[in-house]
Amino acid sequence: MAIEEYVAGNTIKLTVTFLTFDDEVPSEEPTNIVLKLYDSNMKQYGASISIDSGDKVGIGVYSVFVQIPEDYTRLGLESIMYMKISAILEGQEVSYGIKFKRVFIKN
Repeated sequence: MAIEEYVAGNTIKLTVTFLTFDDEVPSEEPTNIVLKLYDSNMKQYGASISIDSGDKVGIGVYSVFVQIPEDYTRLGLESIMYMKISAILEGQEVSYGIKFKRVFIKN
């Protein structure tokens, strides 16, 4: 699983690519894809986000936009966040987590 992230304003675009354990494109699309964000204290931030075929951008590749409240970005709060994405891939539950620092660029 590979994850890319892009930030603009208070919006984060996360793109995830699902691969098999052999690093190959899966033979079937993942199901039950759920994204959860956590703050620096590992408290879940907001509701879980379900990712479905409407978020699909390629075979096994999904993108979603996540908005962070303006007060968090303006005050620089919780700049370290964690993300966990889980899914069913080829009949097995898989999950992946990353730690990332939100850096917002302002004009």
